[in-house]
Amino acid sequence: MSKVRNILIWRQQGQAFPLVLIILAIGSILVSGFLTSANTSLLNAKVYSDPIPDTYAADAGIEDAIWGLQYGTLGETLDSSGGYLEYVLHEPVNDLPVYISLNGITGLIASHDFNDNNMNGGIGWISGWSHQGSTSIMTQENPYEGTHHLRLRGANAYIERSVDLMGKSEVHLQFYAKVNSFESGDMMRCLVSPDYLDWTVVETWDSSDSDNTYHPVDIDLSSINMSSEFWIAFDSGMDRNNDYFYVDYLTIGGLGGSVIIRSVAGEKTAIAKVGLLEGTVSVISWEVD
Repeated sequence: MSKVRNILIWRQQGQAFPLVLIILAIGSILVSGFLTSANTSLLNAKVYSDPIPDTYAADAGIEDAIWGLQYGTLGETLDSSGGYLEYVLHEPVNDLPVYISLNGITGLIASHDFNDNNMNGGIGWISGWSHQGSTSIMTQENPYEGTHHLRLRGANAYIERSVDLMGKSEVHLQFYAKVNSFESGDMMRCLVSPDYLDWTVVETWDSSDSDNTYHPVDIDLSSINMSSEFWIAFDSGMDRNNDYFYVDYLTIGGLGGSVIIRSVAGEKTAIAKVGLLEGTVSVISWEVD
């Protein structure tokens, strides 16, 4: 019996070895495939992740330019520069400098934000502001934007200025206005004239507007004849020197234009085309290469 058992044990020796070899072979195939897949995934992830900071930075440049056109003075700077402008974003994005260029027209005809503290300031005008009574550019009483605004005070305050609107269409006069300390009977009028003879009152303010807060004003001038010397004016109907009317960031714009914005950051370039109409910026296209 012992001899038979020894024979069986001898015959079973080495039978596990082929199984081990088979398991090792299968394992090597699976592990090799997994490592290859993991390596490929990591390489692909690197390919796709490398340009992401550049893309975000380039997009940030487009957003900065759009904000400047909509809410800042970038449109004025672009027009005064002949329709082409370059600048660098004020700080890097994702540690990348962002280079921005704009090419086009905004539709802006004339403007004055009063921050130059100059009655002959602004762009696009034929003449400076002609005024009488208590009219001044000042820093007090919280300008709407920047450091200065225009103030008319009391009776006989009057101011006017001319601009060339010949051939312009869909023209709008836009500004911010603030009324303070108006009582019953106090009034301010905004007037326009294409010939300095016939004047049209296009907006009025009275005591119901007296909240000492700036409000946007948008006056459509498309129903009035355009001319090469078109006048706008503000005429006081206030009766005391503690009645105040303020104007800030005044613009005259025609049928809107378009601007191409190019933003370069690292290896990425973003290009956007925007349209401008009546002070509103709309994105027509936006691509990143």
